[in-house]
Amino acid sequence: MRAEEDIRRSLFRGVIAALLLVACNAAPAAAPTTSVPATTTSTVAPIPAYFPDNPDAVAAVEGFLTAEGQGNFSESFDLLSAVDQEQAGDREAWVADHLFLLPPITGFQFTSDQVVDDRVEVMAQLELRPGLDELVGLTPGEADAIWVVVEEDDEWKVAFTESSVVPLYLEDSGAPAAVEIWVEERRQCATPTEWEGGLLGFPALADQLCDASGAVEVGEVTTLADAAESEPFLAAFGPEVGIWARVVPVMSPTPMRAVVAPIGPEWVVIGVLEAA
Repeated sequence: MRAEEDIRRSLFRGVIAALLLVACNAAPAAAPTTSVPATTTSTVAPIPAYFPDNPDAVAAVEGFLTAEGQGNFSESFDLLSAVDQEQAGDREAWVADHLFLLPPITGFQFTSDQVVDDRVEVMAQLELRPGLDELVGLTPGEADAIWVVVEEDDEWKVAFTESSVVPLYLEDSGAPAAVEIWVEERRQCATPTEWEGGLLGFPALADQLCDASGAVEVGEVTTLADAAESEPFLAAFGPEVGIWARVVPVMSPTPMRAVVAPIGPEWVVIGVLEAA
């Protein structure tokens, strides 16, 4: 499980109850051992949606997000406020720690901007590279962001630690159909569509579906609420799993409960629990 200092530092992980993820409110931690991918080939460009009231401030965020989307983290460091640069430690730490600071951005669209006291808030919709792993947890495909921009020496800079990102998850209504497909794949003893990291919980129950007879029947979606049952998922993905994970009961052909995650455009089975 990730160290708590890493969780405190992540822009995309934070205040669970409010579902508002705020970046780097604690002191910087040591650089993680995991390396950051090299410059990506994605070309990130905003989609014109409105005429900004504060074009210079919006341009600063555009430059920051474009650098992020291109994997040019050294350049995005230059666009941070002085306070954020100090909290990051230095350019090398910002680059080395980036996996825990901000998810990979593949696109963005500005929606509005407004002056708040002595700063500007720039609202944007983000497209992210979705994924699920035991290092950073779940990264959804989309998020809403409020970027705070401050003026320093006649230049606009991104106040990273004051900015926020709210993840956008899939509707629960799609989870049962995904589980039905998974059960059918398992019943045919075919390679199932499930998390590549392996099923958590009681994976042996899923093996019982191979060649099982009877109609596929699933129930209504619930959350992952039981503390004991949640433990392997918490250990793997952190406390945020309680926000995005869903449980779909399988009544037939073999009773069990499938735990699913909203990875990109689809719900994916990540674990199995015993029938309630």
